[in-house]
Formats: sequence, structure tokens, C-alpha cells
Amino acid sequence: MDIVFNIIGGIVVAVLIEVWIRVRKSFKGKKFRHIFGFNFKDPFYLTYGIFELGPYKILDINGKEVKFPFLKREIPEKIGNLTSLVSDSHNRSLNYIVESFGRYSRMKPSLIADTKLTDKHDISYCSIGGRNNLKTKEIEQSRENKFFKFNLKENAIVGIKDSNLKFVNDGHYDYGFIIKIIPESLPNRSWIAIAGLGEWGTSGAAWFLARNWRIIEKKFGKNPFGLVIKVKGQSDELAQLVYPSFNTKKRVAYKMKAGTGYFRVRLNLLQMFHKRPGVKKFLKKVYSGHKNSGDKAKHPDGLP
Repeated sequence: MDIVFNIIGGIVVAVLIEVWIRVRKSFKGKKFRHIFGFNFKDPFYLTYGIFELGPYKILDINGKEVKFPFLKREIPEKIGNLTSLVSDSHNRSLNYIVESFGRYSRMKPSLIADTKLTDKHDISYCSIGGRNNLKTKEIEQSRENKFFKFNLKENAIVGIKDSNLKFVNDGHYDYGFIIKIIPESLPNRSWIAIAGLGEWGTSGAAWFLARNWRIIEKKFGKNPFGLVIKVKGQSDELAQLVYPSFNTKKRVAYKMKAGTGYFRVRLNLLQMFHKRPGVKKFLKKVYSGHKNSGDKAKHPDGLP
């Protein structure tokens, strides 16, 4: 009889954990949509700026025209006959945001060049890059943008309402902004711009949004916002919020390992079951994998 109870107890716990994972994922997905503002009926666009070769010839040191101006040092063959390029910082930024969509949403964003969306406005999108992205320029010049803009003469990010707000690349820190607006004429759309003074300002801001969207959502919900991020050196992971000032420290949560990812569990769901021998054995097995994963989070009181 005890064996039957043990089996039932193990099944109940496994079902509860699976239900909790789905509930948590659905809840996080809803919060994620608060930031990006998409719906499942229409596509959400991640748009990047592209560089094009100008209408001029490129000459080598001998005065001869270079027909293949781009190269890859490891490959001697001439392969760089390209008409447009995408910045490496844009690639990093896109990767951060796409990974977030993969983890927290069922929506698959559409990646597209800014020039393909020039005449499209009734859409929700996130633009990557500053002066070379037409959609970022659209947000920057929109009357709904009451946050920041670029000052090209001083190579700075300046406040629109407060002219004393000024962020300049000083050689130690690069700066970037994250701006979200909701167009007055399109209240069901969200436009987001991620741009920096330099390439690390752009990719650092994208990393910050992908990493801290939950904290940003907790602060602003569905509403528009403007943030300025600073990045030290050439490391996106050193990105920090500099304006406005609010707590960006994540709450501590116990983690349990499942497959290749982690999920957080409300442990009180298991309190009523953990005394069953079969359930205890199951939890010990789960915690054993959790412990072997190298995570140093302590086991909560009341669980084996």
C-alpha cells in the first residue's frame, strides 16, 4: 500500500511542478508583452540599420580600383564584393533580443532591414542602432518621444525635457538609450529604439533590456519609458543603468534544475507532499541534480 502512495505522491508532485512551470511561463509571457507590446495576430519586427557603399571608387595604394573592398583575413580569395553591411554590434544586439523572445514568448519576431519598413507605421517594432537606422530616427523625431535624442554636434545623448541631462562618450564609458513610445494615432502599437553613441552603447543597451526587462516592466508596466545605459570598455555585460535611477537588483529566488534550463518553484506547493517517502526520494533526486549543477542556492527549510 505504501508503494502505491509513494507512486501517487511522486506523480502528484511531478504534475504540480509541470503545471507550475506552465503557469509561470504564461505569466512571464504576459509581462514580456507589456514591454514589447506585440499581439499574436500581427508580426513584431526587429529592425536593423544597414550600411551601403557610397557612389565612389575605392583605390588601393597604387591608385588602382578595388573591386572587392571587404575581406576576411583567414581567406585569401577575394569574396568581399558586397553592396551593404550590417554592424557587428547590431548582430550582438539582435541576438540578445531574439534569445529573450525564445525564452519568454511564443512569438517569433521578424528580422528586417530598416529600409524595408520606411513606409510602414501601423506596426510594433524594436529598432537597433542610432543614426543609421531610419526607424530609430522615426522614434527620435516623434512628438511622443519626451525622453532623449542625439546631439550630433557634441556626439551626446541629451534630455528633451531637461536640457541639463547630457551623456557624452568620455573614452571610458559608451552610452546608449532605450526608448519606448506608444504613437498617439496608433495606441495598440509599441515602438522601441535601442541606440548608442558608439557600437558598445548600442549592444550594451540591448543586453540590458534583454537581461532586465522584468525589472523595467515592474517599474513602468505597459507605459512608455526612456532609459540611458552606460557600458565600460568593450563588454556588454558591464552595462549599467544611469538614468533614471531605480533599483535594478533582481530578487533572489531558489532554483531547481530541470533538463537544460532552470525554473523557479513556489515551494509551498510541495510542503504538503514532501513527507511521503516516494516524494522525498523524488525531491532528493531533483536537488541532487540542482546541487551538481554548481548553483550555490541553499535548500529552503522544511524540504529534504
